Amino acid sequence: LVGMHTAPGPVGMVAAGGGPMMAGSDQMDIVFRGVGGHGSMPQLAKDPVVMAALAVVEFQTIVSRMIPPHETAVLTVGSVQAGSAHNVIPDRALLKVNLRWFEPHVRERLIDGIRAVCDGIARTYGMREDQLPQVRLTGGSTPLVNDANLCARLAAALGKAIGPDRVLTNLPPVTASEDCQLLKGPYPEIPLAYLFVGVADPQVYSEALAAGKLFPYSPHSPDYRVDLAAVPFGTKVAGQVMLELLGR
Repeated sequence: LVGMHTAPGPVGMVAAGGGPMMAGSDQMDIVFRGVGGHGSMPQLAKDPVVMAALAVVEFQTIVSRMIPPHETAVLTVGSVQAGSAHNVIPDRALLKVNLRWFEPHVRERLIDGIRAVCDGIARTYGMREDQLPQVRLTGGSTPLVNDANLCARLAAALGKAIGPDRVLTNLPPVTASEDCQLLKGPYPEIPLAYLFVGVADPQVYSEALAAGKLFPYSPHSPDYRVDLAAVPFGTKVAGQVMLELLGR
């Protein structure tokens, strides 16, 4: 199984390294329930906005205080949704959370920590046991691990076609995630090679490095710019990979 993805590196470069390459991920919806009321009489309400806000802050200690420093974990709150009026305390608040991890036990620690934080805050604010926050996993993916032998084979073939200095084999793992590996289905033994192909203008990339940036822009950002020279280069990479796999 072979996959390819654009990367904000310079056109003409391709990464084909073996081992763990991309993190596993989980999407999570957390609903804090409270007691709604008028903003002028907060003592008669139980404010889920305050509970959710406290949770956002406390979540940061899960990674910094519960996960060993040498293990990778990312917890991001991407959305906070509650209420629609200036003077009304709503009866619920929604947090949308994203997790990144490489090891299953780290994933479990993140999820357990989130549940503990949410339940503790709700209990502190007087919510009954049947009114504790609802924590629901809504999707995700496993870590992406490249097969070392397959990647070495493809890197050698690509090196002959585009030059060995243009093939990176030591790219460190990134905490972005992918679902290409799920195409293996019930056959996890199928070897996988997931390649990254540079699409940035080389001059723009060099200027970014000179400015102290790792890349000129981030994936999925509105600033993402693809140099059209990447199209024929990516086609050449894909074609060379197929020829190698077909023994041509």
